[in-house]
Amino acid sequence: MGYYINFEKVSLSDYKMRLLKVHLVPSRMLLRDNIDEQFAFIAGAGISNIDEFLTAVKTSAKLQDFIEKSGVEENYLKILKREINSTIPKPNKFIDFPNLEAETVERLENIGIKKTTELYKQILTPNNRTVFAEKSGLSSESVLRLAQLTDLSRVQWVNHTFAAMLYELGYETAEMMAAADPETLHTELNRLNKEKNIYHHGFGLADMERCIFAAGEIPVELEI
Repeated sequence: MGYYINFEKVSLSDYKMRLLKVHLVPSRMLLRDNIDEQFAFIAGAGISNIDEFLTAVKTSAKLQDFIEKSGVEENYLKILKREINSTIPKPNKFIDFPNLEAETVERLENIGIKKTTELYKQILTPNNRTVFAEKSGLSSESVLRLAQLTDLSRVQWVNHTFAAMLYELGYETAEMMAAADPETLHTELNRLNKEKNIYHHGFGLADMERCIFAAGEIPVELEI
């Protein structure tokens, strides 16, 4: 159970397949160059999952040791590390959500909760949320909304504003977002954006495809 993807459970071979499917920005396309050979070298250096890889290259000194041990070029390892870390979303602050009342935010802060990561484990089940409602003084409806916004915030690229938009459109959890049709989501978000003038630029279809793919990688833990 956890807010973030558990990299200990993502094998090296599974991550290699992910790199072949996911959209990569141009500067990271080189990760697909000789990918079988590169990952074989990494595995040969004793790495079986992504958590082990991140640990092995965590510092500059460790990175240099791993270059010698694996035979993989420094640039490839740095970009691979950067790509993996980019899938870890920054926690959203509740004060920044446009669809939360000031009183709700204040009640959260009164019990020491300012970010989505701090709330996550307290609202996963209906029983958790009942206990939290009593603890915070918030209504059950407010706590459920907080739980859903927190779950959406686990998805790569979903900041506080984007989470609020998704929620308004009925995509209330990461699981619901993962099941969305890219073209439909693209149309609905751009319509809402135009109506409320939220972002200066609209959403691209490729952006929606990437976000839906990312949502599908999130373990489903929230019980409604």
